[in-house]
Amino acid sequence: PRVATRLVEANPALDAMFGCADAASFLAGCGSVSELFANHNEREGFFALLRREGEARGYQAELLRPDGTRFWAQLSGRVQGEKPGEIAAAQHPRLAHPVVCVVVDVSERRRMLDEIYRLARTDSLTGLWNRGYFMDLACRELARSRRDASPLSLIMIDVDHFKKVNDTHGHEAGDDALRSLAEVLALSVREGDLV
Repeated sequence: PRVATRLVEANPALDAMFGCADAASFLAGCGSVSELFANHNEREGFFALLRREGEARGYQAELLRPDGTRFWAQLSGRVQGEKPGEIAAAQHPRLAHPVVCVVVDVSERRRMLDEIYRLARTDSLTGLWNRGYFMDLACRELARSRRDASPLSLIMIDVDHFKKVNDTHGHEAGDDALRSLAEVLALSVREGDLV
């Protein structure tokens, strides 16, 4: 069955989350649940869960405020008026069942997880991919090259006599030299290339 997509009520917390002064301005700016989703696939996934299971718990999606800004949210919703097992077997497939939904802004948690993920993949000195993540990406590229029978190039650079820089000018100067080299390399490759 179809689930209702028209918004009919919002509490003050939801109004504030979407940057609206009150429920009237929120409902005027967001006429339907569909308009809240920034991504078509995430929206369809949420509705598919509601149709199939009668509920969705902890579904994460990027939502869109009326002013165009985006934020990450966790949605939990339940179709009202039917038990979850009866939703798929309902006699009136065109009937729009109301849905009660709780929305939690998880943007900060998402940012922290993204930052942890970034830190785990990059070298803290140069900002380039660290050895472990580079090897993972390189293995994927090798597999893609074999699968597509497409050429692949690898360039290996050795910084000659780098120990002399550290011994003569100190480790701080050596770190500066590595950061400069990393910057030059990053600026010298195409967007899809790995350094």
